[in-house]
Amino acid sequence: MPNKVETLLTDLPAAERIGPMPRLSPGARPWRWSYGAGAPGRSGFRLNAATAPLVFGVFMAVLLVAILVANLSSGVLDGGQLRAAGLIVIVLLVLVGPQIRRKMNGTLQWRREVEITKRKVRVTDRSGKAVETWKEPLSAYRDIHHRIGHVTGFDPSGVGSSKAVPLDVIELRHPDPGRTIYLHGSAQTSTGGMSPMDLIRAGRKGRRKEVEAAVGSTRNPRVVALLRQLERELGMPVTRET
Repeated sequence: MPNKVETLLTDLPAAERIGPMPRLSPGARPWRWSYGAGAPGRSGFRLNAATAPLVFGVFMAVLLVAILVANLSSGVLDGGQLRAAGLIVIVLLVLVGPQIRRKMNGTLQWRREVEITKRKVRVTDRSGKAVETWKEPLSAYRDIHHRIGHVTGFDPSGVGSSKAVPLDVIELRHPDPGRTIYLHGSAQTSTGGMSPMDLIRAGRKGRRKEVEAAVGSTRNPRVVALLRQLERELGMPVTRET
């Protein structure tokens, strides 16, 4: 029976839940790293860009209830107005309540700790106060998969927080999606992996063709190099989403 983290990641992969993840550095094994969000084992609800709209919705619902009670006691509202206001409160609670529960039980409260040896994948999944460990032979994983994911709530420019951003995602893919391992995630480039300063320097040095080839290119040399290294280290095929 899958644990809570496996179920969570079957519904929505890790890359789409947490966004970019620092580059894995393959080398002598075992490789160890972790990813997730929040602080499993701790209770409480954290206010951030993702949860602020939900908190605002709850505040509005509570405010409407308070206004209803005050006006009802003073006889200001008639039956039709009372029903309309009550309907608004119910809609707010129905829309916002499940979102808050999902944030508290899922996105903000899970972590996956991974260890890859020469022959095995060992994982510890934490969700709330629950801790479960499982193992798989490395041979149970079918490929190193490169795909383009999309995450909302991350903006590499630092301006705003609700922009949907494409990610270069690399995963160690398992037939059971809940056991797929997130290896790397970075914002997809549109300048061939070159930074603005790289483009400026290349332009100043007269490397016009290099700049022209980079602009509009989503091919990231760092991602390509990591895929080759993982293919060599793990002895698995690299597949790409088409």
